[in-house]
Amino acid sequence: MENDFTMIEALAAIISLISLVCFFVLCNNVSLIKKELIKSNDIRDVYVLYKMGKVEQAHDLLEKAFWQEIYDTNTFSNETKAKWKHRFKIYGFERIDLDTVELNILPPKPEVQS
Repeated sequence: MENDFTMIEALAAIISLISLVCFFVLCNNVSLIKKELIKSNDIRDVYVLYKMGKVEQAHDLLEKAFWQEIYDTNTFSNETKAKWKHRFKIYGFERIDLDTVELNILPPKPEVQS
């Protein structure tokens, strides 16, 4: 009887150790995934950065995406303005006043990410 109890304790200890190792491997994988998510510098990464608490980086990426779209389309219609106003409002972005943006006075073209 006591031998069975010792065997059960040993198995429980082994299972606990395996669970602990798996937990730390999972934590490491989550960290790698978070790093991988924000490598592409895509407009979709703004949400990820914002939710991770990296608000300043999210705002930088949002600003780059805004200017890149303006350069690519070479237009700034009311539809474009409404779309970006909505995005800016969601993320609390107030660096650019969309009412004062004019196509003939654009800042230098942003670098394109490859």
